Amino acid sequence: GSMQGRTILITGASGGLGEEFARRLADDNTLILVARREDRLKKIQKSLARKARRVHILSLDLSQPGSAEKIFKQVRKLGLQVDFLINNAGYGYYGQFQKQDSREIEEQIRLNCASLASLSGLFGQSMAQRKSGLILNVASIQGFLVLPFYSVYAATKAFVVNFSLALRAELKSQGVVVSCLCPGYTSTEFAQVAHARDKRARSVLGEMKTEDVVRYALERAGASILISWISQPFDGFQLQVFSANPLCLDRAMASQTILIRIFPPF
Repeated sequence: GSMQGRTILITGASGGLGEEFARRLADDNTLILVARREDRLKKIQKSLARKARRVHILSLDLSQPGSAEKIFKQVRKLGLQVDFLINNAGYGYYGQFQKQDSREIEEQIRLNCASLASLSGLFGQSMAQRKSGLILNVASIQGFLVLPFYSVYAATKAFVVNFSLALRAELKSQGVVVSCLCPGYTSTEFAQVAHARDKRARSVLGEMKTEDVVRYALERAGASILISWISQPFDGFQLQVFSANPLCLDRAMASQTILIRIFPPF
Protein backbone atom coordinates (compact mmCIF):
# COMPACT_ATOMS: atom_id res chain seq x y z
CA GLY A 1 0.00 0.00 0.00
CA SER A 2 0.98 3.64 0.03
CA MET A 3 3.43 5.01 2.55
CA GLN A 4 1.15 7.83 3.72
CA GLY A 5 -0.72 8.07 6.99
CA ARG A 6 1.43 5.35 8.56
CA THR A 7 3.20 5.04 11.88
CA ILE A 8 6.87 4.25 11.36
CA LEU A 9 9.37 3.35 14.08
CA ILE A 10 13.06 3.77 13.26
CA THR A 11 15.94 2.75 15.55
CA GLY A 12 19.37 4.33 15.23
CA ALA A 13 17.55 7.39 13.94
CA SER A 14 20.00 10.06 15.09
CA GLY A 15 22.32 9.78 12.08
CA GLY A 16 23.34 7.83 8.98
CA LEU A 17 20.79 5.56 7.33
CA GLY A 18 18.30 5.94 10.20
CA GLU A 19 18.13 9.70 9.86
CA GLU A 20 17.86 9.38 6.09
CA PHE A 21 14.95 6.92 6.45
CA ALA A 22 13.24 9.42 8.75
CA ARG A 23 13.64 12.29 6.27
CA ARG A 24 12.49 10.15 3.37
CA LEU A 25 9.43 8.81 5.20
CA ALA A 26 8.33 11.93 7.08
CA ASP A 27 5.67 13.11 4.61
CA ASP A 28 2.24 12.79 6.19
CA ASN A 29 3.39 9.97 8.49
CA THR A 30 3.80 9.63 12.25
CA LEU A 31 7.43 8.92 13.12
CA ILE A 32 8.81 7.34 16.28
CA LEU A 33 12.56 7.92 16.32
CA VAL A 34 14.74 5.93 18.70
CA ALA A 35 18.41 6.58 19.49
CA ARG A 36 20.72 7.32 22.39
CA ARG A 37 21.50 10.93 21.55
CA GLU A 38 18.54 13.02 22.58
CA ASP A 39 20.04 16.31 21.38
CA ARG A 40 20.39 14.91 17.86
CA LEU A 41 16.88 13.46 17.94
CA LYS A 42 15.45 16.84 19.00
CA LYS A 43 17.17 18.54 16.04
CA ILE A 44 15.73 16.00 13.62
CA GLN A 45 12.30 16.25 15.28
CA LYS A 46 12.37 20.02 14.77
CA SER A 47 13.47 19.80 11.15
CA LEU A 48 10.72 17.28 10.28
CA ALA A 49 7.91 18.87 12.30
CA ARG A 50 6.30 20.50 9.24
CA LYS A 51 6.45 17.47 6.96
CA ALA A 52 5.39 14.75 9.36
CA ARG A 53 2.02 14.39 11.08
CA ARG A 54 3.85 13.93 14.34
CA VAL A 55 7.42 13.12 15.39
CA HIS A 56 7.93 11.30 18.70
CA ILE A 57 11.42 10.76 20.05
CA LEU A 58 12.56 8.06 22.47
CA SER A 59 16.06 8.41 23.86
CA LEU A 60 17.15 4.89 24.77
CA ASP A 61 20.19 2.64 24.57
CA LEU A 62 19.32 -0.61 22.77
CA SER A 63 22.55 -2.25 23.87
CA GLN A 64 21.08 -2.48 27.38
CA PRO A 65 18.90 -5.41 28.46
CA GLY A 66 15.14 -4.86 28.50
CA SER A 67 15.25 -1.85 26.18
CA ALA A 68 13.07 -3.37 23.44
CA GLU A 69 10.32 -3.99 26.00
CA LYS A 70 10.63 -0.38 27.19
CA ILE A 71 10.16 0.93 23.66
CA PHE A 72 7.16 -1.32 23.09
CA LYS A 73 5.50 -0.09 26.29
CA GLN A 74 6.20 3.58 25.50
CA VAL A 75 4.67 3.19 22.04
CA ARG A 76 1.58 1.60 23.58
CA LYS A 77 1.39 4.49 26.05
CA LEU A 78 1.36 6.89 23.09
CA GLY A 79 -1.64 4.95 21.79
CA LEU A 80 0.13 4.14 18.53
CA GLN A 81 0.29 1.02 16.36
CA VAL A 82 3.46 0.59 14.34
CA ASP A 83 2.86 -0.15 10.62
CA PHE A 84 6.50 -0.13 9.55
CA LEU A 85 9.42 -1.08 11.81
CA ILE A 86 12.94 -0.24 10.65
CA ASN A 87 15.54 -1.99 12.82
CA ASN A 88 18.51 0.11 11.80
CA ALA A 89 20.47 0.57 15.05
CA GLY A 90 23.82 -1.18 14.84
CA TYR A 91 27.34 -0.82 16.06
CA GLY A 92 30.64 -2.33 15.01
CA TYR A 93 34.23 -2.56 16.11
CA TYR A 94 37.20 -2.82 13.79
CA GLY A 95 40.31 -4.38 15.27
CA GLN A 96 41.75 -7.47 16.87
CA PHE A 97 39.14 -9.50 18.68
CA GLN A 98 41.57 -10.23 21.55
CA LYS A 99 41.83 -6.53 22.29
CA GLN A 100 38.11 -5.93 22.54
CA ASP A 101 36.54 -5.22 25.89
CA SER A 102 34.24 -8.07 26.90
CA ARG A 103 31.45 -5.70 27.93
CA GLU A 104 31.67 -3.99 24.55
CA ILE A 105 31.41 -7.38 22.81
CA GLU A 106 28.25 -8.25 24.73
CA GLU A 107 26.69 -4.83 24.13
CA GLN A 108 27.41 -5.09 20.41
CA ILE A 109 25.68 -8.48 20.20
CA ARG A 110 22.75 -7.21 22.28
CA LEU A 111 22.29 -4.16 20.09
CA ASN A 112 22.80 -5.83 16.71
CA CYS A 113 21.01 -9.13 17.45
CA ALA A 114 19.01 -9.41 20.68
CA SER A 115 17.26 -6.04 20.59
CA LEU A 116 16.55 -6.36 16.88
CA ALA A 117 14.98 -9.79 17.44
CA SER A 118 12.96 -8.62 20.45
CA LEU A 119 11.59 -5.57 18.63
CA SER A 120 10.70 -7.76 15.64
CA GLY A 121 8.90 -10.14 17.99
CA LEU A 122 7.00 -7.52 19.99
CA PHE A 123 5.86 -5.39 17.07
CA GLY A 124 5.60 -8.35 14.67
CA GLN A 125 3.05 -9.98 16.94
CA SER A 126 0.69 -7.00 16.89
CA MET A 127 1.22 -6.62 13.13
CA ALA A 128 0.26 -10.28 12.67
CA GLN A 129 -2.91 -9.74 14.70
CA ARG A 130 -3.84 -6.87 12.36
CA LYS A 131 -2.77 -8.94 9.32
CA SER A 132 -0.57 -6.12 8.02
CA GLY A 133 2.85 -4.64 8.58
CA LEU A 134 6.38 -4.30 7.29
CA ILE A 135 9.64 -4.98 9.11
CA LEU A 136 12.93 -3.89 7.55
CA ASN A 137 16.06 -5.20 9.26
CA VAL A 138 19.28 -3.48 8.29
CA ALA A 139 22.12 -5.97 8.02
CA SER A 140 25.18 -5.45 5.84
CA ILE A 141 27.03 -6.97 2.93
CA GLN A 142 29.27 -8.27 5.74
CA GLY A 143 26.47 -10.64 6.71
CA PHE A 144 27.65 -12.83 3.80
CA LEU A 145 31.34 -12.60 4.57
CA VAL A 146 33.78 -14.03 7.08
CA LEU A 147 35.79 -10.97 8.08
CA PRO A 148 38.81 -10.96 10.36
CA PHE A 149 39.01 -7.76 12.44
CA TYR A 150 35.26 -7.34 12.07
CA SER A 151 34.71 -10.80 13.57
CA VAL A 152 31.81 -9.96 15.89
CA TYR A 153 30.19 -7.32 13.71
CA ALA A 154 30.14 -9.48 10.57
CA ALA A 155 28.79 -12.43 12.59
CA THR A 156 25.98 -10.29 14.06
CA LYS A 157 25.01 -9.28 10.54
CA ALA A 158 24.93 -12.94 9.44
CA PHE A 159 22.49 -13.44 12.33
CA VAL A 160 20.32 -10.59 11.02
CA VAL A 161 20.26 -12.05 7.49
CA ASN A 162 19.33 -15.57 8.62
CA PHE A 163 16.87 -14.41 11.26
CA SER A 164 15.12 -12.11 8.78
CA LEU A 165 14.71 -14.84 6.17
CA ALA A 166 13.29 -17.24 8.75
CA LEU A 167 10.92 -14.66 10.23
CA ARG A 168 9.83 -13.69 6.72
CA ALA A 169 8.76 -17.29 6.10
CA GLU A 170 6.93 -17.48 9.44
CA LEU A 171 4.99 -14.24 9.08
CA LYS A 172 4.24 -14.43 5.36
CA SER A 173 0.86 -16.11 5.80
CA GLN A 174 -0.10 -13.54 8.45
CA GLY A 175 0.16 -10.56 6.15
CA VAL A 176 3.43 -9.26 7.57
CA VAL A 177 6.41 -8.71 5.27
CA VAL A 178 9.98 -8.97 6.59
CA SER A 179 12.84 -7.61 4.48
CA CYS A 180 16.57 -7.43 5.06
CA LEU A 181 18.73 -4.64 3.67
CA CYS A 182 22.41 -5.43 3.11
CA PRO A 183 24.27 -2.28 2.11
CA GLY A 184 27.91 -2.20 1.12
CA TYR A 185 30.21 0.52 2.46
CA THR A 186 28.08 3.58 3.07
CA SER A 187 29.28 7.05 4.04
CA THR A 188 27.92 7.20 7.60
CA GLU A 189 29.43 7.64 11.03
CA PHE A 190 29.68 3.86 11.22
CA ALA A 191 33.27 3.85 10.00
CA GLN A 192 34.29 6.33 12.70
CA VAL A 193 32.42 4.42 15.40
CA ALA A 194 34.05 1.18 14.27
CA HIS A 195 37.48 2.80 14.80
CA ALA A 196 38.27 1.79 11.23
CA ARG A 197 41.52 3.49 10.39
CA ASP A 198 41.68 1.36 7.27
CA LYS A 199 40.95 3.67 4.34
CA ARG A 200 42.04 1.04 1.86
CA ALA A 201 38.81 -0.91 2.18
CA ARG A 202 36.80 2.12 1.24
CA SER A 203 39.04 3.08 -1.65
CA VAL A 204 38.81 -0.46 -3.05
CA LEU A 205 35.16 -1.05 -2.27
CA GLY A 206 33.91 2.42 -3.00
CA GLU A 207 31.41 4.25 -0.85
CA MET A 208 27.70 4.77 -1.36
CA LYS A 209 25.69 7.75 -0.27
CA THR A 210 23.10 7.14 2.42
CA GLU A 211 20.37 8.69 0.28
CA ASP A 212 21.03 6.22 -2.56
CA VAL A 213 20.85 3.22 -0.22
CA VAL A 214 17.62 4.45 1.42
CA ARG A 215 15.95 5.31 -1.87
CA TYR A 216 16.85 1.89 -3.21
CA ALA A 217 15.58 0.15 -0.05
CA LEU A 218 12.24 1.95 -0.15
CA GLU A 219 11.76 1.31 -3.87
CA ARG A 220 12.22 -2.42 -3.21
CA ALA A 221 10.72 -2.65 0.30
CA GLY A 222 9.11 -6.07 0.46
CA ALA A 223 11.85 -8.05 -1.28
CA SER A 224 13.42 -10.56 1.06
CA ILE A 225 17.04 -9.52 0.65
CA LEU A 226 18.12 -6.20 -0.77
CA ILE A 227 21.78 -5.82 -1.55
CA SER A 228 22.92 -2.38 -2.54
CA TRP A 229 26.47 -2.39 -3.72
CA ILE A 230 28.68 -0.05 -5.61
CA SER A 231 30.29 -1.11 -8.86
CA GLN A 232 33.97 -0.73 -9.48
CA PRO A 233 35.80 0.00 -12.69
CA PHE A 234 37.15 -3.56 -12.80
CA ASP A 235 35.19 -6.68 -13.74
CA GLY A 236 34.41 -9.67 -11.60
CA PHE A 237 34.46 -7.77 -8.33
CA GLN A 238 30.90 -8.62 -7.33
CA LEU A 239 31.63 -12.31 -7.78
CA GLN A 240 34.80 -12.13 -5.70
CA VAL A 241 32.88 -10.51 -2.88
CA PHE A 242 30.10 -13.05 -2.89
CA SER A 243 32.15 -16.20 -3.26
CA ALA A 244 33.31 -15.83 0.36
CA ASN A 245 30.14 -17.49 1.59
CA PRO A 246 28.82 -19.51 -1.34
CA LEU A 247 26.32 -21.41 0.80
CA CYS A 248 24.32 -18.29 1.60
CA LEU A 249 24.49 -17.13 -1.94
CA ASP A 250 23.53 -20.42 -3.58
CA ARG A 251 20.57 -20.76 -1.27
CA ALA A 252 19.45 -17.21 -1.94
CA MET A 253 20.01 -17.46 -5.67
CA ALA A 254 18.08 -20.71 -5.81
CA SER A 255 15.08 -19.01 -4.26
CA GLN A 256 15.74 -15.84 -6.30
CA THR A 257 15.76 -13.71 -3.20
CA ILE A 258 18.80 -11.61 -3.91
CA LEU A 259 18.54 -8.35 -5.79
CA ILE A 260 21.89 -6.90 -6.71
CA ARG A 261 21.90 -3.25 -7.64
CA ILE A 262 25.10 -1.91 -9.11
CA PHE A 263 25.66 1.79 -8.56
CA PRO A 264 27.95 3.50 -11.07
CA PRO A 265 31.33 4.51 -9.62
CA PHE A 266 30.90 8.26 -10.09
